[in-house]
Amino acid sequence: MRAGLTRLAASVGDLHTNIRAFSSWHFGLGFFEYPEGVYCSSARAELGEAMAARVISVQGVPVEDVLARLRQFVPKENDMVVLAMTAPLLDRPAALLAAGVPIKDSAADFEIERSGRTFVVHATVPGRYREIRAPLDGAFEAPLYESDRASKYWFRYLDAARTLYVQYNSCTQDPAKPFGQFSAEVAGAIRERHPVRIVVDLRHNGGGDSRVVGPLVALLQSQHGARVFAIIGRGTMSSAFMAARDLKHQAHATLVGEPTGQKPNSYGEVRSFTLPHSRIVVNYSTKHFQLADSGDPPSYPPDHEIVPTAAEFQAGRDPAMEWIERQ
Repeated sequence: MRAGLTRLAASVGDLHTNIRAFSSWHFGLGFFEYPEGVYCSSARAELGEAMAARVISVQGVPVEDVLARLRQFVPKENDMVVLAMTAPLLDRPAALLAAGVPIKDSAADFEIERSGRTFVVHATVPGRYREIRAPLDGAFEAPLYESDRASKYWFRYLDAARTLYVQYNSCTQDPAKPFGQFSAEVAGAIRERHPVRIVVDLRHNGGGDSRVVGPLVALLQSQHGARVFAIIGRGTMSSAFMAARDLKHQAHATLVGEPTGQKPNSYGEVRSFTLPHSRIVVNYSTKHFQLADSGDPPSYPPDHEIVPTAAEFQAGRDPAMEWIERQ
């Protein structure tokens, strides 16, 4: 039932009209689809051996077939949102079951490959029996942009590059540090460090409240001594897309990375209702936004496109930041 309702909502083709029926249980693994294939991009400690490894199959089913089955549950607003939202469903036991992958007891065997070695990671949901079938062969150092996805926003000054790096992961307020206070701290770092570049990274930001980013945009409008860049990608959606647009048009930021997962001319202003018997929450759009400068583009494009690769990720590199630091 949940699978059928999720498929029905996805068929509308609107990112904001959806049913999040597969979000309750997960293995604790993150997945990202690169040109070379699907790789594990994050993992809880017990499954750390899967980090930066390529996925070959799930429970004996080739990963390409699993992805093809999972795409029916993703709203196809554009190709980038399909890329962004399909691979992460490999972490959801309910989604795998709905896709016909024969998992049992909320556990799955992931056949993976790294450095020419193929092995199996047995993943269960946290709190259940855990088994690791192969030792971690060597440490992996994640690039800076993957170092802290849990915090809503944070910044770091990169001395060697004379660059202030701001990661904006969620368009929501952190009660412990409201965004206005955070922006004041960014302003203090700018006055103290005098960076030649300021980078706002929106790659992991799926949206929230479009008003939150306002203090940072206002601050960056007046930074005439530093060039402003914003990194966008397939995961930049909803209010994060609006933030990228504001940074470009108001703070004169150069956009770098992949096209966004949000279509400029799209629907939003989300409301919801609860189905009376299943108690499943249905989200739906109520307003159409016409935000493209002209035409009806499928995504908001970067000024300089950079497609990330698995080889760069495995090497701990960030090609978007490398390009920015050369400017």
